[in-house]
Amino acid sequence: MLLLSALYRARSCRLRFYDVHFLVTSSLIREYSHFSGAMISPYDDDNHEFFRYTSGRWLWNEKEQLLERYRRFNVLELQLAAANAVGSHCAKMTKIGEGNFNKVFKLTMEDQSTVIARIPHPNAGPPRITTASEVATMDFARSVLGIPVPRVLAYCANTTNPVGSEYILMEIASGAQLSEVWDHMEIDDQAKVVESVTDVETKFLSISFAQSGALFYAKDMPNCTPAEINGEVSQVVKDDIRRRFVLGPTVEREFWEEERAQMDLDRGPWTSANAYMEAIAHREIRWIQQYAKPRTPSVPLQSSAAQDSPVAHTDLLQKYLSVIAKLIPTEKDLLLPTLWHRDLHRGNVFVKDGEVSSIIDWQSVWVGPRILRARNPQLVDYDGTIQTKLLEGFKDLGPEEKNQVRDDVRRSILLYIYETTTASRNPALYKVMRCPNGKTLDQLLEFASDSWDGDILPLREVLIRIERDWHLTDTTSQCPYHFSKEEIAQHRRDGEGFNETAEFWENLEGRVDRTGYTLPQHFEDAVAYFSKLREVGLETLEDEERKTFDLQTRWLLDYATDDGSPSEKCSNAP
Repeated sequence: MLLLSALYRARSCRLRFYDVHFLVTSSLIREYSHFSGAMISPYDDDNHEFFRYTSGRWLWNEKEQLLERYRRFNVLELQLAAANAVGSHCAKMTKIGEGNFNKVFKLTMEDQSTVIARIPHPNAGPPRITTASEVATMDFARSVLGIPVPRVLAYCANTTNPVGSEYILMEIASGAQLSEVWDHMEIDDQAKVVESVTDVETKFLSISFAQSGALFYAKDMPNCTPAEINGEVSQVVKDDIRRRFVLGPTVEREFWEEERAQMDLDRGPWTSANAYMEAIAHREIRWIQQYAKPRTPSVPLQSSAAQDSPVAHTDLLQKYLSVIAKLIPTEKDLLLPTLWHRDLHRGNVFVKDGEVSSIIDWQSVWVGPRILRARNPQLVDYDGTIQTKLLEGFKDLGPEEKNQVRDDVRRSILLYIYETTTASRNPALYKVMRCPNGKTLDQLLEFASDSWDGDILPLREVLIRIERDWHLTDTTSQCPYHFSKEEIAQHRRDGEGFNETAEFWENLEGRVDRTGYTLPQHFEDAVAYFSKLREVGLETLEDEERKTFDLQTRWLLDYATDDGSPSEKCSNAP
């Protein structure tokens, strides 16, 4: 916890993110310029910002991060593809958004129609099948389930085309993006939207599949299993679905990251929830045993010596494997493979007249066991104290406290409306939400998938809790594994460091995340903040602590030279 030690020793400096530039001279900050002219697209120098990620910066590993989000393509050919799709030439093209995995462009045509173009980043997922699955899934949701989804006009799931990139061309989403209007809506109007979301979920629940996996068109994945469905639809519809759609390997990025893309892994389709959960553990065990290497963190906040031990990780994953069969429920309706969009936040939902009018971002949406896939929409996420009315003493609070209480009450009411509406309209989903092991299964999946690159402690914590509460799972047997008192005591000591690390990042929430990502307008202050921490640490730490701290924060030297002039060591061109 070297960085935290430096931070605590620096308290007398009154170090804060906002005022750190008063402590560190601006000459320490390297003046960045995004890609040099030599790296601009070979197609059209004037359009180079179409290819670069421009929405944020990274304090460390920036070159690698930007490369993962850099995609050259032929702008004129993309415009021509749009023209062919709608029968009108492109008059204007603008980049209207980009996320971690895609760039989105708005093409205004000469007849005033609009085409949306979506170009995936190199890190979006496995080439070809990510785009192929996204398009097929959008079509299935739109044409079979009746969910409002933009119509796909044209697509190409490979790079061997005139555009030079995979792409999807689609209609513009109808209605207003919820993120643009939500904060201006009255709570009654917000409640109408929440109820409309439950109507969408009813449609997801109306059909189940025989297997779990990613949806594709049969023509794109001819060797995959035809999609067999169950639901209140005619045999004609079932036959049409079986002819047009297939279930194939998952496009979840975790199955394709780093060397996993070249490994012979079980990527589905799966016939059971147990098979899917086992595939995750076996994937991580094999990758850790073959490829995992200790990593020097860019911010020295590692909280457990076990983090760099492959044996420690695989031991926990074997424990995971030993209990999942008992944790997975036996009720068939909880296990039905179901298509589910798990990213229903305000940016992906559009509304009109109080109803959901469009849902976007179907990348990596797949069919999975209902107990493992169906969750509350992010739109109603709230983990605070439930309070559905203003409490006594509210009038005596200060302005900021009053705003916080009002927000808590509003979010509590919306969550209550969602849950009561779900219980009435979608009892199958409500049963998932109330499943005793639902949260534990969700945590196991998340933590097992990310223990090496993330942190080993959350996975160990949930496994310790499973052993402690085993009598609630199975009264006829003992838990298949056992943590000794010494192991639990060490885990608790590690947990203290974990909590301090969490507190450190919480203090930077909205400014810098754990990957070093920050918004361009915060970049210089962020570099100055960490530069000051490095300065304090090098002044106060000694011997091996100081050497380790110096190594782990040396990335800051990329932003300044000893005399304070701009450094030339680092470039954020791909």
